[in-house]
Amino acid sequence: MATREQVVQCARSWIGTRWQHQAHLKGVACDCAGLVIEVGREVFGILADVPAYGHTPHANTMRRICDRYLVRVSIASMAPGDVLLMSWADEPHHMAIVSMAENELGIIHSYAQVRGVVEHRLDDQWRARIRAVYAFPELA
Repeated sequence: MATREQVVQCARSWIGTRWQHQAHLKGVACDCAGLVIEVGREVFGILADVPAYGHTPHANTMRRICDRYLVRVSIASMAPGDVLLMSWADEPHHMAIVSMAENELGIIHSYAQVRGVVEHRLDDQWRARIRAVYAFPELA
């Protein structure tokens, strides 16, 4: 059985991979969903069948993907290794993996504005974007 630390270490191995919409190849390019999909594949062997999606997915595409492959948990129980579903507007369209950064909760995600996979603290601005928290099934 995989540990939360293994999830975080796997996600960290993607840091520096450049951002590209719908990509998911470590060291080459990925987007936020691609990072989560590939961490799930590398650590748990989850072969996610994910449909094409736009830069800003609609019709709750991201939520449906999370509901299909992950287990929803409460925001209050969020821990390293969990997956965050986030948004800047009404519909969730961004994903991140929870980590520990600077002795606080952090996130690892592929972020278009910085053009790659990064890790940083989960500050109040990022925390306000959380719409749901999920765990990989073996961690639930």
